[in-house]
Amino acid sequence: MPHDIDRATGRRSPSPANPFRFNLRRVVGGARLLLTEASPWRLAFQRRIGDLKADLVAEVADWPAVETAPHRYGGTEFLVGGREIGHVHDWGLTDIPFVRPVGEAVVTSGIAARHHVLPDSGWATTFLETPADRDRIRDLLWLSWCWHVANFDPTGASLDRASTEREVRALSLDESVTEVFLSALDSRA
Repeated sequence: MPHDIDRATGRRSPSPANPFRFNLRRVVGGARLLLTEASPWRLAFQRRIGDLKADLVAEVADWPAVETAPHRYGGTEFLVGGREIGHVHDWGLTDIPFVRPVGEAVVTSGIAARHHVLPDSGWATTFLETPADRDRIRDLLWLSWCWHVANFDPTGASLDRASTEREVRALSLDESVTEVFLSALDSRA
């Protein structure tokens, strides 16, 4: 038997404290601290998302015919003529409605994922975590804005076909998304 086993009881004898010994409890406890609400890492991450969200909300709220309202599950929703063009939750999750073909093109191109609750609806879901995400989400919201303004003419802020095409082609989106968008727009006319 190894020397650290007590022959009388069959149990391990206590070993001297080793400060360098791997301690799973300390590792798990440290990971828990990083993931808790009070963790400085989590608070810094939430603050960054809050700043990005505030920038995005301020920018989208300045667009023509856009109104903001509190979202029922926390966050801010953007409305054009009473119709939602998207919303951003307080924790950075962003949902944007599209007609099904455009939503499929957005998902296929990898710009966003299917909606987390309604995957067959045409809605897209993405996360706001970095300034690049903010810019991508802004472009997707502008695409949704163009659709609503071109199709529903809210408060006189309408776009004709040529203006809509110029606006959509100016976005930093995949060309396939632009083509599907314009095709869906033409089929609605």
